[in-house]
Amino acid sequence: DVDVATPISVDNPSGLNVLYAGGRADFQQAVTGVDAAVTMPGLMTDELRDIDTFPTRIEVDQRTVQITNGTVQTWYRQMHQARASLIRGTEGFANYAPNDVRRAELHGIESLLFTMFGEDFCNGVAYSTFKDGVATLGGPNTTDETFNLAVSQADSAIQLAKPASNELYLAQIAKARALMN
Repeated sequence: DVDVATPISVDNPSGLNVLYAGGRADFQQAVTGVDAAVTMPGLMTDELRDIDTFPTRIEVDQRTVQITNGTVQTWYRQMHQARASLIRGTEGFANYAPNDVRRAELHGIESLLFTMFGEDFCNGVAYSTFKDGVATLGGPNTTDETFNLAVSQADSAIQLAKPASNELYLAQIAKARALMN
């Protein structure tokens, strides 16, 4: 709950469980929600077909998406929310438990998220940050730059993961997917 788990309240070793769970939960919501990173590209590419009456989903299915499309805006925002949560998690572990395997897992998940940004959106995605009350606006990135961010996150996970671990396998798969793109 964002009203209880404020950034200040979880910026300590005992907050790591919350940061870990929050990063994973936000990623899950961004990827597997109704209008999310798995379903929306499928709808746009005819892997899926719209059978409801929501005009914003119909726009996506027909590839006539308006700039005011709230469904696409929500999809995009949820991906950035997940990215921000994963960054908070990896930074928290770097500060308080740098050798914890969950740090590697969060880097691997962040790699997958950047890959989805590169696959799902055109050139120009900006990755801004908000830290200590200060917003730092990111500039537009090409899809190649986005895939390079994915590779970088995967490399971080590979470096941190234990040999023959699930975290290592996640990172290797994430890196391969980014490189294939």
